[in-house]
Amino acid sequence: MKLTTHILNFSYGEIASGWRVKVPSRPYWRLYWNAELGADITSDGTRFPLDPQHMTLVAPHTNFAPHLESPVHQFHIHFQLSKPFDLPKPGIYRIALDDHLKRDLEIAIRTLDQGGTQRLWAMTRLVNNACAGLPELAWNPSICDRRLQSVVDAMEDRQRDPLSNNQLAEVANLSPATFIRLFKQQFNMSPQQYYVEKRLEHASILLEYGEQSIEEIAESCGFCDRNYFSTVFRRKLGVGPAAFRRMARLGSNGAGHRRLENFSLPVDRSSTTEAVDAPLPQAGS
Repeated sequence: MKLTTHILNFSYGEIASGWRVKVPSRPYWRLYWNAELGADITSDGTRFPLDPQHMTLVAPHTNFAPHLESPVHQFHIHFQLSKPFDLPKPGIYRIALDDHLKRDLEIAIRTLDQGGTQRLWAMTRLVNNACAGLPELAWNPSICDRRLQSVVDAMEDRQRDPLSNNQLAEVANLSPATFIRLFKQQFNMSPQQYYVEKRLEHASILLEYGEQSIEEIAESCGFCDRNYFSTVFRRKLGVGPAAFRRMARLGSNGAGHRRLENFSLPVDRSSTTEAVDAPLPQAGS
């Protein structure tokens, strides 16, 4: 089975102010590591401190509110996982830094300004090894019915030109009525409702990280024009695509978050091999 880790965004910088706005749920994972104490996130009334001894993983579709008590250096990655790890439950998980994860983190931080495949490999290795520490309860059951899995795969492959229920039923080799009934039993929504949600998720990621125009995104996600796309998007997410793009990009960059190129890292950034084994930045460094 092929496992794909899709790295969307990463950064290491100083957050000095502004990290206080409630963060809406998003269809991707977030990984946080803070070099100092001074920040936490709260979800469903539970507080999760962000400290140097743990990585914090926020699952897709998890609402949370950050709180910044004092300036911190924060490393984050936004990412997605492919099957069979594409069905996580919403939640927040703290993963203790063992020696292996600590080394992965050191390497990831040191490759941030190198670019190329070395940086991508470092980010992917860190994400995969951190996710290996997640408990079983973090995941929803896999789709057991291979016929429905084939339909979900077809939906992912055909977003620009969406398939009808009759066409999806043909993919599953079922009658339309039987297909719709089985799909609702599995996903608690109709096939087309699920299809639209997945296309909107894809559109939201393109709005946040892509450079395409809203018209181009609407077309690539199977909506007939910008007006219809905006109507459906606003109905589901409570805000139009243009406003969402502005808000999401501000959130991705972090309000008050000074990017890597604008400050000095609190670690030795030597390119020598020995520097990889240098200690992580400590609180107050």
